[in-house]
Amino acid sequence: MQKNARILLLDGISQIPVGRDIKDGFQLENYDVSYLDLKKIAKKSFYKLRRIFDKAVNYSRSNDEYYYYPKASNELIRAIRDIQPTMVFVIGFFFPFLERDVFLELKKEMGFQLFLFDTDSGGMLENYKKLIYFFHYELPLYDQIFSFSKSMTQMMNRLGLSQAQFFPFGSKLITQRSSAKKYDACFIGTPGVRRIFYLETLKDCNITIRGWRWKQFRSLISPELWKKINPESLWGEALYDLLGQTKIVLNITSPFWHAVETGMNLRVFETLAMQEFLLTDFCEELKEMFKIGEEMEVFHSTEELVDKVHFYAKHDNERDKIALAGHEKFLQGYTWEQRVKLLMHAVRDVKD
Repeated sequence: MQKNARILLLDGISQIPVGRDIKDGFQLENYDVSYLDLKKIAKKSFYKLRRIFDKAVNYSRSNDEYYYYPKASNELIRAIRDIQPTMVFVIGFFFPFLERDVFLELKKEMGFQLFLFDTDSGGMLENYKKLIYFFHYELPLYDQIFSFSKSMTQMMNRLGLSQAQFFPFGSKLITQRSSAKKYDACFIGTPGVRRIFYLETLKDCNITIRGWRWKQFRSLISPELWKKINPESLWGEALYDLLGQTKIVLNITSPFWHAVETGMNLRVFETLAMQEFLLTDFCEELKEMFKIGEEMEVFHSTEELVDKVHFYAKHDNERDKIALAGHEKFLQGYTWEQRVKLLMHAVRDVKD
């Protein structure tokens, strides 16, 4: 019965490959799946002017509440109607693109089930108004929520928001690069004070840092560390090539994720998929799913970070042994093909 479903993925975070990789996982499992990149849907006519006016009207009523004027034109509605899905999975969120009442009417009209793959609620912790808006405006529409974060899952369930289930990321299978190691360590991601704090302790190491928006933080970064930074976004094959050139892949979560003891982002699973060595900041979720020190390594402090970077940069055998064990653990249950199987079992269990 599930194989006969017409599945539609609505990708609200297409700047990262999660939605496209999930689509490939559904296809590998022979599902009828369609994919829409919400960021590529044509905007409403005169969107910027209409947004300014609508925002002003809403702020005149209350400036204490978050508000976002959805940008997608009727092209999105037509596309959904053309597909006639029986199951819709939103990747990230839909509120920046489509009015809730319009989405609710489409749901009633076509009778599809609506699910969320929550990738970004943890990131909204930096803006409590946005988080409240997301929790009370969007989340109640879903029949079921699958969240990357155990902490956010617990929060949703405490508030009675649909049926939320902890569902960690996966990754596609990524071919291991055979290139020589050029760097002792790398960090790929956007800047933040917490990340700068940790990375400054490694400024004398053979490290490279990539990601956009670093220029905005330059006044907080030492000249020594700035020499290690290439402030450009990196995705796809270029990202995988860099991971393959690096002995140690660093993962430093944002302060907002770290504050609620969550942090298994996409970098964790991409690194394991490539059979590279991962050194990440600790969270309880990691300990529950992986063998620390055997399948990956963690740090709890700057001192531990520095010690482990120095140690594993010099000890190839120990590093490679952990990387291999982490890859084998990944193959046991974290390819997107395997994650899709679990996802559809979870959906079936709720229906039953």
